[in-house]
Amino acid sequence: MANNHLTDKTYLRDLNFKDEYYLVTLCQHLWEFIKNAPIPIYTSIFKNKNDQVFIKLSIGDKAFTYEVDTDISYFDFIYRFKLASFRFYPQFEFEEEIEVELDTEEMLEKVATTDISLNDVVFLTKKILVKQQGFIHKVMLSKDEFLFEYNGKKYIRTSLIADRIEDVLPVKQFLQNVRNMYYDQIEGIIIKDYIFNNSKIISELPDVENDVTIDYKKSMMLNFFKIHYNELKDVELTKEMDLVHRWGKFRIVFEDSLIEDDCIKYYRTRRQQNIKSFN
Repeated sequence: MANNHLTDKTYLRDLNFKDEYYLVTLCQHLWEFIKNAPIPIYTSIFKNKNDQVFIKLSIGDKAFTYEVDTDISYFDFIYRFKLASFRFYPQFEFEEEIEVELDTEEMLEKVATTDISLNDVVFLTKKILVKQQGFIHKVMLSKDEFLFEYNGKKYIRTSLIADRIEDVLPVKQFLQNVRNMYYDQIEGIIIKDYIFNNSKIISELPDVENDVTIDYKKSMMLNFFKIHYNELKDVELTKEMDLVHRWGKFRIVFEDSLIEDDCIKYYRTRRQQNIKSFN
């Protein structure tokens, strides 16, 4: 079966990587990520002539290769894999015209500049363009469920909505249909309608972003800054106390002032580069 080598400890051991535990654990995390991804992802692991070990991700005809580096945390490695694969996830984006009520300011302006009364103005509406965005992030095949983000809110949905067993649409086939529409560049509104018409909400997930504590050692901490900078480039890095900083949802605890200085220097250099390129 594809990707079985990720959990084959004998195969991984035979690669003679300098830190066998790190490689085995990284591949276990990668296996968990791949089995829940809403797209087929295939991997290969190989060594080059310099005995460096690489992991290659293949998605359709696209391939992404990463050197296994013990100075990168498991969390950050999987984040890199997600960045590479996310653009291929089933998704849609389009603008839709909808009617909404006037806000209080607009109502008062209408009353002041027209013959409409206060009693009638509350029934007026206006048309606005609203961006509609949806992403399928994760699939739970055993439950025929998937994690769906729609306009910033996350839901667990299922494709099992038919009354008759012979009409049931397993989530695997449902996802294949959505992927085909996305890859064929079908209009976003059609993809949205297919998802909403062929699945239902099981639950809405709480809109809460939990803090993540990052307390890596030395080079691993600097790599965290390098890997996550683009995601957080518009977020200020603020000091909470000695050796502790806040960067978005991340609470960063430095081992010592040396690595703290290196990371802050990298952060400030990148910010300055962004300002220059913007100007």
